[in-house]
Amino acid sequence: MKVGTTILSIFLFGCNLIGQSGIDVRVERVDPGEEFFTCFNLEVRNSEMPPLKLASMNYRLFYNSDNLSFRADDIRLFLPSEYTLKLVQNLKDVDASGTGPLPFEQDLGFLNFSVIYQDGSPGSIRMVQGEPWLAVVQLCFDVADEQNHQTIVLARDEVTARYGKAYVELSAYDENDQIMAARISSYGDYNFVVSKRSN
Repeated sequence: MKVGTTILSIFLFGCNLIGQSGIDVRVERVDPGEEFFTCFNLEVRNSEMPPLKLASMNYRLFYNSDNLSFRADDIRLFLPSEYTLKLVQNLKDVDASGTGPLPFEQDLGFLNFSVIYQDGSPGSIRMVQGEPWLAVVQLCFDVADEQNHQTIVLARDEVTARYGKAYVELSAYDENDQIMAARISSYGDYNFVVSKRSN
C-alpha cells in the first residue's frame, strides 16, 4: 500500500500568505533519561518577519517505524489553554518502497495532528524576530534499537510530495490582526539531510 493513498490532507485555514513572512520549524530531540524511550519537541521561531501572533497549525511528519513506535498517550502541548491539540492520523509500518527519497520508506510512520487556536481574538503567543525557539508539541516514542537510526522528517512539497500532499502548515495574525498563512523559511529535520535530488 502506498502511503499517498491513505494520507488525508486537512486544511485548517484558507487564508492569504503573509508576504514577508518567515517562520523556522525544527525537530529537536529531548533526552527523557530512559532506555529505549525518546522524545522530540517541535519548535518554531520568527526568523525574518515583523512581530506576529501564532494561530492554528497543522503538523505532518514521517518517521522510521521499524525502530520508533509513537506513544500517542504521551503527546504534550506546551501552549496555553487557548490552543488545543488533535491527533488526526497515526500510521505506521506503511510500505512505500520505491516511492521517494526517504531511506526508511519500506517502514514509514506518519503523524498528522492539528494545534487549533480556539479564541476568536488574536493569538496569545506573540513571536518576535530574534527570540529563542518556542516549543509547541512534544512527541515520544518507544525505541526498538538505540544503536539504530532515529529519523523524523517534516512533510513539505520539495521532499515528501511523492508520499502525499499533506504538509506542515502554520497560520498567524499579522501586525494588523489579520490572519494569514505563514511561509516557512526553513525545516529542521532530525537525522535526515535533504539531497538536491530529494524529490
